[in-house]
Amino acid sequence: MTERVLAGVPASPGTAFGGVRRLDAAGAIDDSVLEDADRPAAAAVARDALARSARELEELSTKLRNDGRTEEADILDAGMMMAEDPVLVEAVERAVLTRGLTPATAIQVEVEVVAVQLDLLGDPELAARAADVRSLARRAARIASGEARAAERNTGVEAILVASDLGPADVIELDADVRGIALAEGGVTGHAAIVARGLGLPMVVGLGRDLLALPEREVCIVDGDRSTVIARPTEERLERVRAAMAAEAALRARAMATGGS
Repeated sequence: MTERVLAGVPASPGTAFGGVRRLDAAGAIDDSVLEDADRPAAAAVARDALARSARELEELSTKLRNDGRTEEADILDAGMMMAEDPVLVEAVERAVLTRGLTPATAIQVEVEVVAVQLDLLGDPELAARAADVRSLARRAARIASGEARAAERNTGVEAILVASDLGPADVIELDADVRGIALAEGGVTGHAAIVARGLGLPMVVGLGRDLLALPEREVCIVDGDRSTVIARPTEERLERVRAAMAAEAALRARAMATGGS
């Protein structure tokens, strides 16, 4: 099969390759309707999932702040406050109690309302926040459903994370075997991009919906300098990438040795 090149926008420099690892935008919406008697307990589950999301983000923020990564910690603090927002909590509870939505679905639906409102304002900073709140929805819906964290998928095999969009906490919690990020949407000023640059993870955004058709584990290259993703690269191209990555690593090692002498 021939190579396939997808063009996007560079969000974090560098080059990496690995097998596609998909992160779905969110769990499937459950259209079932809860019985009246089951709704109060379900509302409590939804409320607890938002509270636990806030605690997880607070723990991440504290760790980042202790590591001196104040900017990223501040970004997560905003997400934590959203999870604790009484207006959002009340809207989620109401969706369960009056409409009979399951906890995970109520969270996804009501958080998406907030995200769409942010998208429509036309402000880049607020648009970046929309990706953050969608990330919160994935986290809280996962907790409400009792699902394991995506980070527990670590296989030890080098991977490229492929998704529609990401929030900053998604990037912070990536497995150590993730070498780069490719997003169908997103922007260079998004909070996920800021975190990726801080971690030195190559990242290309705005690649379009075709990106999401790449099969799981298919080898691809993320080139954050040339703003491309190359699916099914030839062995010759992979060798060139390996050589370039090795040369860059050697250059960094020499710079560190010189700086430390």
